Amino acid sequence: MSESISESVSESISESTSESVSESVNESISETPVTPSHHLSTSAEATTKTAERLPSTGEDDSNLLPLAGAGLLFASLFARRRKKDDNQDDN
Repeated sequence: MSESISESVSESISESTSESVSESVNESISETPVTPSHHLSTSAEATTKTAERLPSTGEDDSNLLPLAGAGLLFASLFARRRKKDDNQDDN
């Protein structure tokens, strides 16, 4: 007869401390000469208007998609009803 007894004890203690400090300072100074030309101010206004407009991402609203979905829904309901009526006529 053989007998085996096994015992295992494990203990683990872990502690971690982390600290991070980050600081960033940016300073920018720019001087733009002012010119009395009307052409330059018009160009600057056009650039500002262009910058204010968001880019086109192709997410325009379309009324066609909901109409197509509704059409498919009604067509499937009509086909289902027609199939049901045909099955009742066969019985």
